[in-house]
Amino acid sequence: MASNIPKDWDSTTKGNTQVYFVKYTDESRSEGKFKLRRCEIGTSNTNEEKVILLVGETGAGKTTIINSILNYLYQVKLESNYRLELAYDEDEHMQKQLQDSQMSKHTKWVSAYVFNDTPDHMPYKVTVIDTPGYECDKNEAQDKYITSQIQYLFSDNESWGISYINAVVFVIKYSITRLTDQQNRIFQSVLSLFGNDIFNIYAFATFGELVESSNAAVALKVGDVPVKECFVVNNGILYETIKPDDTSGIKMYKELSWNKAMENLNKFFNELREIVPNDLITTVTVLEKRETLEIIMQGIPGLLKSYLVYLKELEVEESALLEIEDDVKKHADFKYIVNEEKVVTKKNPNGKMARVCWQCKTTCHYPCGHVTKLFCSSMRWLSLFRGCNVCPKNCGISYHVKRYHRYERVIEEKYVTKVNIREKYNIALGSKKDKEEAVKKIKKRKDSLRKSIDTHIENAKMCIREIKDLSLRPSSYTIVTYLEELISQESKEQDAGWKDRVEELKHLCKREEQ
Repeated sequence: MASNIPKDWDSTTKGNTQVYFVKYTDESRSEGKFKLRRCEIGTSNTNEEKVILLVGETGAGKTTIINSILNYLYQVKLESNYRLELAYDEDEHMQKQLQDSQMSKHTKWVSAYVFNDTPDHMPYKVTVIDTPGYECDKNEAQDKYITSQIQYLFSDNESWGISYINAVVFVIKYSITRLTDQQNRIFQSVLSLFGNDIFNIYAFATFGELVESSNAAVALKVGDVPVKECFVVNNGILYETIKPDDTSGIKMYKELSWNKAMENLNKFFNELREIVPNDLITTVTVLEKRETLEIIMQGIPGLLKSYLVYLKELEVEESALLEIEDDVKKHADFKYIVNEEKVVTKKNPNGKMARVCWQCKTTCHYPCGHVTKLFCSSMRWLSLFRGCNVCPKNCGISYHVKRYHRYERVIEEKYVTKVNIREKYNIALGSKKDKEEAVKKIKKRKDSLRKSIDTHIENAKMCIREIKDLSLRPSSYTIVTYLEELISQESKEQDAGWKDRVEELKHLCKREEQ
């Protein structure tokens, strides 16, 4: 056993190898859906820091890569009869941090491990950011969740100290010969997170054997994933040691495998030493634009719902106005059926918060994890000048608050008569001018509603253009693609009035295709 291992470190055995769990100070933050951890190992004597972001699919071996880096940094040798491992159990940690046990089962953390007191061979401290694993089962909701986690980490750099990164590292299995459609989706999704000023992208091919190159490197190249270099790291050798009964062949294999893994890690960290860090300004902007785009598109169905209900009501009123006779008693009691939209308040589940507008009773961002309204993507890039992206009338920032409830709109039928309509528009008996003015007013309100929808579409198109200009890997999506997704969503959910909304969305698609 190494004499310099602190006595308070817990340990276990894996085979004949003693494994010590490295302790660290753990600062965590849980706000809404955002879960961040910063884990400091030791204390630092230098301000120079290299930051690595690890991303990959579930099961690719990210955890073992981090432990391999840990043993490399602290110069553990093959002949040592011990190994180091980070003393973390995410599920246990989450259970302590979250009272809602059901939420903890489905929540993943972004963890920043800061290796401070590395030996003299490493003239800088190393921070490894471990992100939740992407799923290969087309779980787009989980992928979007991971994306929002990374965005929150980068956006909150004052608290967490992550204002730049030196390298993005994809972790991929060595045995992969070609990227599946799901894997390609994952890699393209990750690349689309970053600004076009991120150049230092690498790959670690895990579970590799004694080879200089990897099938995975070819698969990444064919899949148009722009990695500068792919380093093969045999994770399987990490917990192996030289045993007294090892044959010369087995001993040689272990030595070669260990040395090759450490050599490749050494190559990577030597290259990392010369890398100029990339600030995250453009990347954060891209992430903000993506969130803003998503919020705008999420608001369109609700806006269409209100528009169609109100449009129908106005059409009934307009028809009734044209039929109003001078004799108020003629068909005065004839009843028209109109739909009326009412706002109801609903409590958010699991302590989630929503950004709402108390002036127009609109839910503008749900769930919303942003501390201040200025940072909320529902109003970020229009905030002080044009108001909220979601409110039908772009209500100002001062009308927006964060609450444990949200507003939803429900449709109710009601009956109106010609007398009701005449009184609503203050039409004097026998006044043709009053009727004409009322009809003009109705048409103006219909035009205003249509303009509100068109404004949302234009804002979404502006976001798409800006994302394409700034993103490392621009999406092929157009406004028509997003509208078609809304059509698919409406057709699947089939809420009240969905057919009318689908027709309106198809009309918008046809207009945008021209």
